[in-house]
Amino acid sequence: MKAKPPGQIREAALMVAIAVASAVMTVWGASSLAKPSDFDARLAAVDHASQSAARMLRPSDRRPIPPAGAICTTAVVGAPKLRAELERQIVAAGLQASGVAVAASEPAAASSPLAPLKVTLEAHGSYDGAMALIGRLAEARPLVFVDTADLVSKTSEVSLSITGRAYCSAPS
Repeated sequence: MKAKPPGQIREAALMVAIAVASAVMTVWGASSLAKPSDFDARLAAVDHASQSAARMLRPSDRRPIPPAGAICTTAVVGAPKLRAELERQIVAAGLQASGVAVAASEPAAASSPLAPLKVTLEAHGSYDGAMALIGRLAEARPLVFVDTADLVSKTSEVSLSITGRAYCSAPS
């Protein structure tokens, strides 16, 4: 193999140095073009949102607080009061009560702060009265959560049957 003259080696080294410098400058220029001017502020906002989401997803011992009057204080006191209120709502809607029952239901889980009451209501009368009663139930306290509602037309009147639940504070 024949050795290259020193001038050619210098020329090759200079070409390699220029190629390396051009590559470094191209990478630096491309990275500065690719990074937006507000990159740090945007990265901080994403980091803050991520931390906030992690806090919200963390398990909590806090339980949701029901709206005022949504639950009764105890089933012993709540059941008769709710029954009387439902009967009053039926009369106020212009219907005749066929049956109203409010009784303690199967116990909730031991860790639950609420005790369920089973609510059964049957009434008959005008269609408008039945619709008014349904609207009044939305405002009743404690809240009645409807499981089933049947409205049956009987030519000159309707029959309304509702089953559901209300909740009271469980005894400690």
